[in-house]
Amino acid sequence: MNFRAIGRIVLLCLLAAAWLTPAPAAASSIEFQGLSHLQSSGKLDTLFKEGATVSSSSLGADDPLLGQTVYLTDFLAPPSGSANLFAITGANSFQTGDYFDNLNYSATQGLWIGDGALSATFNLTSLAIPQDYQIILTGTLTNFQLDNALYDGFMADLRNASGPVGITLTLSYNQGPQRQTTSNTFADTLSSGNLSNWAQLTGTLNTVAGGGVVPEPGTLLLTFSALAACAGLGRKRLLAFARP
Repeated sequence: MNFRAIGRIVLLCLLAAAWLTPAPAAASSIEFQGLSHLQSSGKLDTLFKEGATVSSSSLGADDPLLGQTVYLTDFLAPPSGSANLFAITGANSFQTGDYFDNLNYSATQGLWIGDGALSATFNLTSLAIPQDYQIILTGTLTNFQLDNALYDGFMADLRNASGPVGITLTLSYNQGPQRQTTSNTFADTLSSGNLSNWAQLTGTLNTVAGGGVVPEPGTLLLTFSALAACAGLGRKRLLAFARP
C-alpha cells in the first residue's frame, strides 16, 4: 500500500471539505442616517455636508462599517450644489401623492463610504412623495471602486454582486433637536419660490442574494477532482474490507 499517495489524497479531501464549508456570513444590508436640505425650485441637498453615519448592519455589532461616514455629495448637480428634482423628473411642481418611475439619472461616483474606501455610481430610478413629510428615492449602485483600506465582507459583496445593488433614500420628518422640519410640506417646499426645509434621511443598501465571489473553473475542477479521489479511495477501502 502506498501510504504517501493515500496521504496526498487525504490532504486533497481536507482541502476540498474546507473550501466547501460556508464562510462566515457577510452583511447583506446596511443602514445609514443623516440630514437632507430641501429648497425651493425643486432643489434637494440629498445629504447635508456633514454626511451620514452607518447606523446598523445585518452583520451586527462586529461589522467594521458601523460608524463610517457615508457621502452622497456627487449626487448634487454642479454648479448649483443641489440636485434639481424638476429636471430629473420632468415636473414643474410637486404635490403629495406624486410618483415618478423609469427615471434615468446617474451621478458618477455618487456614493462614498469611509472617505472614499468604497465609491459607486448612483442611478436614480424612481421618486415618490407618499406623505406630506416623506420622500422616497430608489435606485441602484454600479461601477464600484474599492480601496482595500476598509475592505470587509459587505464591500466585497457589493463589488462582486451578481445583480444590481439596491439603494433606498427615505426623507422623513426631523424632530431635531436642530434643523427641525417646518410646517411646510416637502412638496410645497420644493414647489415654492423661497422656502426651505429639513428632513431626516435614512438610507439602505441591499446586496442581491448570493452576491459573493464566483469560483473560477480551475478551482472548481481541483475541488471536484479531490472529491472524486476521496470517493475512489473510500470505495477501494470498502472493497478491501469486503474481501475474505
